Amino acid sequence: MYDRKRQAIVILVSYYPHYKESALKYSADILSKISDEVKICVVYNTAEARSQTTQYDHFIDFELEGSNKGWEFSAWDEGLAHVRQQINIADDDVLIFANDTFCHHWPFSSLNVNFISQAINRASFGEVVGDIKHFKQTIQLNQVTGDAWM
Repeated sequence: MYDRKRQAIVILVSYYPHYKESALKYSADILSKISDEVKICVVYNTAEARSQTTQYDHFIDFELEGSNKGWEFSAWDEGLAHVRQQINIADDDVLIFANDTFCHHWPFSSLNVNFISQAINRASFGEVVGDIKHFKQTIQLNQVTGDAWM
């Protein structure tokens, strides 16, 4: 029987140049607690974000320019399609979809890294884990309505 380690892959959307560094750092920190086999794909939704260099750029495995047609939602689709062209993604691999603000706009520290990685490690096969954000009103995106998103 083939014994492979599951991969942990993050599709990180980078829009704000000044958020790129900490988003890369925390992404790498979270991934390192999930698997030894990690990949980071950064989808740049602005030219400014792509031109921003950081001390964590060596963590990036794949990079591409996003269309920004549907904000981070289209970038996640584009990033996943790109990664699938580069590597095989198994059913038990962990996929994390994040934008560069995930560690901004609220207090974020190594404690959050531990909580997030533990939640992912405890998740059952096929389970979705994430932070739920509520809107003050019902919104619609691609004919789907709701008052919250993950």
